[in-house]
Amino acid sequence: MAEYSSTGSIWLDGTLIAQSNDIEWDEDSGDSPVFTSAEGLAGHSDGAAVFNASFQSAIPAAGFEHDFLRMVRNHETHNFELRIANKQYIARGRFTKASGKTAVNAPNSLSVTFNGKLVGEPITI
Repeated sequence: MAEYSSTGSIWLDGTLIAQSNDIEWDEDSGDSPVFTSAEGLAGHSDGAAVFNASFQSAIPAAGFEHDFLRMVRNHETHNFELRIANKQYIARGRFTKASGKTAVNAPNSLSVTFNGKLVGEPITI
């Protein structure tokens, strides 16, 4: 039977965000296609790459693990780490959106969006 990687984790400035339960990420190269009348798609122009991540987190009874609302409001820059499949990816950027949800028969939850730039190459952990 095959073995598969375990659930990923996210870290903020070196501290585990323990209550995250749903993590999504992508990196967009920002490249644009270049079209010419002679060749059609002639190539690509390099763009500014952006690392995007979002996650949801249950809110502990003791309160938020981190004050993401403050981070968004104050335009704070942080190191965001994604650890998955024996790799560690580090990005430097900002949390651009934080929203919450409360409902009957469901845990209170927080959704957070991060945009930044990957720093260096992935590290094997």
